[in-house]
Amino acid sequence: MEITVLILLIIAYIFLNIYVTKRINKAVYYKEERKKIHKTLLWAIPFLGAWMSRYFWKTNNETLEVMTKGKRTVKTGSFYESNIGMDTED
Repeated sequence: MEITVLILLIIAYIFLNIYVTKRINKAVYYKEERKKIHKTLLWAIPFLGAWMSRYFWKTNNETLEVMTKGKRTVKTGSFYESNIGMDTED
C-alpha cells in the first residue's frame, strides 16, 4: 500500500514536471538565464518548483495594434485654464 502511493507520487511528479517544462519552453522570457533557472528549480524541488515558475508561463500570443494619429487625439478631454495672460477685472 505505501509503496503504491510512493510510486503514484513519483509518476505524478514526473508527468507534472514534463508538462511544466514544455510550458517553460513555450513561454517568452526576457532573459534566457531565467528559463534555465526555472527548469533547474522545477526538477530540484518536487512540486514547489512547478508552483514557483507558473507566473512565467504566459506565451506571447498578443497582437500589437498600431496607434494612428486619429486615435491619439482625445475627444472627451477637458481644458484647464490657468488664468495666465487673461484679462481679469478686479
